[in-house]
Amino acid sequence: MRAKKTYLCFGFLSFWLFAFSICAVAQTYLGVTVTDEEELEQVTQQLDRLHNYGIRYIEIATDADRQTLNELSGQGFTLLVRSNIEYLTAASIAQSGDEIQATLLELTDELTNLPELEGLGVFSNSAIHSESFNKVFEPILSSLKSQSNLALYFVNHGQWFSMNRPTDAFGELFDFKKYPVNTLHHFDNWFTNKLENKSGQILFFPAGWLLSTNKNYPAFDTSLKEFAETGNWLLPLPEPESPGPSLNILVLLLLVLWGSLAIQMRYLPYIRP
Repeated sequence: MRAKKTYLCFGFLSFWLFAFSICAVAQTYLGVTVTDEEELEQVTQQLDRLHNYGIRYIEIATDADRQTLNELSGQGFTLLVRSNIEYLTAASIAQSGDEIQATLLELTDELTNLPELEGLGVFSNSAIHSESFNKVFEPILSSLKSQSNLALYFVNHGQWFSMNRPTDAFGELFDFKKYPVNTLHHFDNWFTNKLENKSGQILFFPAGWLLSTNKNYPAFDTSLKEFAETGNWLLPLPEPESPGPSLNILVLLLLVLWGSLAIQMRYLPYIRP
């Protein structure tokens, strides 16, 4: 009996360690998000390149016809489609709930039977963490769940959340607009940190930024391909740029005073002494 207990305990311990090891090596996936027609055109023309970068997810957050979606869905990517509904509050839902529901149900109908489509983005940057918001949105959410088996999600402040788990982000965006100077240095820090922490998230890049950066800085292209093939990340960074000089308000005031004095001395000779 003691031997059986020992084997049973060992079995539970082995299972626990195996489960822990899976969590510890949570894989990070890469994706691009498309927010306008220009980016959508770039993506449809550069699908092979995106494959070479290890991109697994493409999110369409702009208007796209069914033909374009069919072309993308047949290329081995997992697709997400996000509605253009944003900045919802409990009051706006109470006022326009029927219209919001009709828009989302219509979008769901358009996406029916689309191969490789995994998720529908319901809205962006809205007050979902308000109790009153969830109360008035629940009927809309129920109607969407009854009509489709798609995973439903939302995006808030550059993070992706499942409607079923609204506090745990499954994706995060690198927002290059926050870093107009030394963007690649900030990206390298952000990306390295995510890989080291093994977040298991989808790391989204703005499609236009990704493709233009690779075009303008070939080393970035090479690093992404290397990462896709080996899982190793190493980016040879360019020389950091110096931020543009800021005009000190006191210097500006001094220049104004000098200019004023020069004008007076030119046209008012009696003040020269």
